Amino acid sequence: MDDSTLFLNHSTGGPIIAVQVENEFGTYSNEVQHLEYLRELLTKNGITELLITSDGLEGMLRATLSGALPTANFGNFNKGQKIFKAIGDSNPKYPLMVMEFWSGWFDHWGNKHHSVRSLSWFQKNFQQIINYNASFNFYMFMGGTNFGFMAGANADKDKYEPDVTSYVSHSLLSPATFQPTSGS
Repeated sequence: MDDSTLFLNHSTGGPIIAVQVENEFGTYSNEVQHLEYLRELLTKNGITELLITSDGLEGMLRATLSGALPTANFGNFNKGQKIFKAIGDSNPKYPLMVMEFWSGWFDHWGNKHHSVRSLSWFQKNFQQIINYNASFNFYMFMGGTNFGFMAGANADKDKYEPDVTSYVSHSLLSPATFQPTSGS
């Protein structure tokens, strides 16, 4: 890492208060050594701020990084409550954070389009997060379209599922009108 970016750490007056080490790593592997290597790489290159990870319940139970704040990914609070319990069981002093509160879900090419969740459903689940005094990020708050070929994909030994490049219908705010989308 170039030393010229170290001023961005909050401890040196910059805006960066936390760094996410990995996203949903436990979903794909239980090799904690990979997470430990990434932490070492970050700290060796001057990152001094809070380190976090982000997972669903299954991923969190498979691979966590000691000393990093675990955060949750979910769209349905019934699942989120179980993740919050797992975080509390690992360390009751950890604050609760939803790194990805899903307002909808992305589609894969060739699969049925995911329907947009109703406003009442979203409000009910969001209120439950607030009732837990948890911090949150919306995923996605404002949708958009990537016109390139780098949308990503899910893959396993049996299939490859490329993602479509648009999140417009599932975001809370439309990038076209800056108005709430029909489902929000």
